[in-house]
Amino acid sequence: MSQTRKDDLPVAKRTGALKAGSSDAWAVHDAATKMKRNGEDIIVLTIGDPDFETPDNIVNAAIESLHRGETHYTAANGILPLREAIRRYESERLGWDVSMENILVCQGAQNGLYSVMQTIVNPGDDVLSIDPAYPTFPAVIGGAGGNMIRVPLKHTDGQFRFDVAAAEAAVTDKTTAFLFNFPHNPTGAALNQQEAETVVAFCRRHNIWLVCDEVYAELTFDAPYVSPMSLPDARDIAISVRSMSKSHAMSGWRVGWVLAPATHAGHIQNCINAMLFGGAEFIQRGAAAGLELNIADEMRAAYQRRRDSLVDKISASSHLKIMRPESGIFALIDVRPTGLTETEFAWKLLKEKKVSVLPANSFSNLTIGFVRVSLCVPSEVLEEAADRIVALADEITSG
Repeated sequence: MSQTRKDDLPVAKRTGALKAGSSDAWAVHDAATKMKRNGEDIIVLTIGDPDFETPDNIVNAAIESLHRGETHYTAANGILPLREAIRRYESERLGWDVSMENILVCQGAQNGLYSVMQTIVNPGDDVLSIDPAYPTFPAVIGGAGGNMIRVPLKHTDGQFRFDVAAAEAAVTDKTTAFLFNFPHNPTGAALNQQEAETVVAFCRRHNIWLVCDEVYAELTFDAPYVSPMSLPDARDIAISVRSMSKSHAMSGWRVGWVLAPATHAGHIQNCINAMLFGGAEFIQRGAAAGLELNIADEMRAAYQRRRDSLVDKISASSHLKIMRPESGIFALIDVRPTGLTETEFAWKLLKEKKVSVLPANSFSNLTIGFVRVSLCVPSEVLEEAADRIVALADEITSG
């Protein structure tokens, strides 16, 4: 005899914490991509997907791996050739001898962040996070049962900077970690030596983990990025999450890595085991080949030229203000002088000028009034988009 199915089967309480950011934030992007599919001439600046093609040597290495039949299970922490390439790459970047025991391959930075949080956060713990925060940060913290405590960046002289006083004000006796996103999305801020030393000293003082989301580490423009991981005092308390999505135009490949103290790496590997049990070998072979390239220099130069052109064009408008990003693939434009909210401006821009930008209120209350613009289109396309943005602002304010 069968039983009648209940309509209200239980759902785990944690599922409510897994929602990444505001769904409204992507409504403009979704509308823009639909319009583009329908044949409209839309310039899409809402997403950070590099427009560069994945380099041939990466693609060829993956294809050769497939032809060799390398389509079976792999080690959960990554294939040896990729881990060796990461060790060489990170040792040169950070200036110390990174061990193979420090390295875990993951399926993109998002997978890495989620796995790290599962191993350092207990239900009820507080996790500090830089504010503005990437929209998935509440989900990776909440998915581990933690409470995200925002630490606002200090907005001075047209830039956002790390503010240790704000961090001190936010720390509690339940704080277990600081999720630190630099170079920063969406503001484009990058750390200098003093700021890196300050945040490491802060975490050591309070005996908490420092988790560094460093996916834009290669894409700094005006000065080299200083990673907290390069400091000797950080090596036993800091965890870095990296990705090849931006630096090597591999966003769809889903490959990255975690750099963690050897004493903790095994816990992260256990979490990765539970979810994925190793990534595809042919993708990792391609990634290993990519780390032998210097493509990041070429991409950095291209993004810097685009940044400079965009800043020049937007700055020429008396009705808009743009923050000059020090790094990354985005820029923030302050649209408040037009009298519109960031969401109103984004929708009007899409409907009237066929350009999509992201309302930045989804990141933080600090970015209310701003729209985020992606640099991931060719220079001539970005310049045309900038002209349309300026034209809309002029029309709004002259009406």
